[in-house]
Amino acid sequence: MEAGDQVEGCGFDEALLVVREAARLHSAFWAERVDERLGWIPTFDGGSGYFERMHSAAWRQLTRSMGEMIPEGLAEAARRMGPRVSEVKARISRPPLTLTHGDLRLDNLFFGGGANAGGIKLIDWQAVRMGRGTYDLAYFLSTSVPADMRRLRQDELIEAYVETLREGGVEGYSVEDCREDFGWALLDIVTFVGIIGSTLDFQSARGLELSGTIISRLWRAIEDSSALDLLD
Repeated sequence: MEAGDQVEGCGFDEALLVVREAARLHSAFWAERVDERLGWIPTFDGGSGYFERMHSAAWRQLTRSMGEMIPEGLAEAARRMGPRVSEVKARISRPPLTLTHGDLRLDNLFFGGGANAGGIKLIDWQAVRMGRGTYDLAYFLSTSVPADMRRLRQDELIEAYVETLREGGVEGYSVEDCREDFGWALLDIVTFVGIIGSTLDFQSARGLELSGTIISRLWRAIEDSSALDLLD
């Protein structure tokens, strides 16, 4: 299988494959309450107080280390998110819930070849959560898909996600619901990126390129989706 490359990004066909496979995963675990067999998996609002305390300090550290690489709009989004972290996490932890990977990005994906043509494999499940499945969709589209292509095809990919959920038996979840959840998920990703970015070493050549790519793509996705309007 061939490994994905988050810096390089992916084309529409690969993005569509990932979106549909994520929806198939989510439809298999979709429920109004967490199955007791999955009770060991935290929801997104688990430990939200800790994340709210860490958010502002993490973004100050990230701003010091990355400086001008952080768009001013994203820095402002992080400031606005500071007192709202727990609220946003509660929003993406409301039923219906499903199993989410939590770190769905190209560097964690392998694309099939030969007998496995057309399939994917997903590694690195340490951020697994129960919550709104659209978190995985938003995380993937906002950090792994080149911004220009995402802007042109985002609506199509969101619609494909919802359509695949329906094929998996999910009812009562509309494209409009998905778009709103997409915005809330983008806001939570601001916190996730800040905390991860402030604690990991991205000083290698590829690390700097990767962190800059994630930051740039995330801000453009937030801007394109008007996600900050949800905080008004």
